[in-house]
Amino acid sequence: MTGTDHWFDRLTYRYTRRQALKAGAGIVLAWPLLKVARPPAATAGAGSCQKGCVWTARARSVTGQATCAGVAGGASVPVSFLSVWLGGFPLGLISAARERCLDSVVLQQKADYYDCLQPGCSGFDPKQAGGPCDSCSNNCCACSASSNGYICCVFGCDDTQHSCCPGG
Repeated sequence: MTGTDHWFDRLTYRYTRRQALKAGAGIVLAWPLLKVARPPAATAGAGSCQKGCVWTARARSVTGQATCAGVAGGASVPVSFLSVWLGGFPLGLISAARERCLDSVVLQQKADYYDCLQPGCSGFDPKQAGGPCDSCSNNCCACSASSNGYICCVFGCDDTQHSCCPGG
């Protein structure tokens, strides 16, 4: 190896088995030093509301995408006939409107996800329309075992005798 070689060039050199084992041992010994300690989930930001907030934002996005898909709606057959006759102009307008609609849905979803990462989920209410607890008549309790992050409980959320969250 000459003094003009770059460190990247050394990766292409042939090494002996002993050199490779020494390099591997060095990596194994240094590996614990490379790991970054992560804070527990409770202190990592939003807390127990995050799962329900993300679930609600995703459901709202799916509904918005379905609305955007219906922009052409029932007018697709007559518009298709007209677009062939006029050289594709009407379908281009419908396609542009659909793309604008999808863009706004994606931007709203990203804004909702950002709000979900804030402490307290920026005022997220699980009992809001479309939320995980919109049909709860009793208590709405955070439950990490639930797919949407919340569960309807007959007893209070802090009742240790009647835990309504399975496994939590």
